[in-house]
Amino acid sequence: MQGRLTGKVEFLYRAKAFACFLNDRAQVLISEEIMHGGNHPYSLFEGLGGMAYLFLDMIEPSEARFPGYEL
Repeated sequence: MQGRLTGKVEFLYRAKAFACFLNDRAQVLISEEIMHGGNHPYSLFEGLGGMAYLFLDMIEPSEARFPGYEL
């Protein structure tokens, strides 16, 4: 499998590793306001909403899109 934009598979592995990191630690990082300022915990860009999209994109990385961009 290749990355859609770069054609390099290593970026897919890095994205998967980052998703695993967030899956393990995100709730603690968000609740302690380490990951962001705590002002928008459900935000698409700095909160749980963005992580949800990341995890959904990891199911089929070749079909991943920026959320809402197709609208």
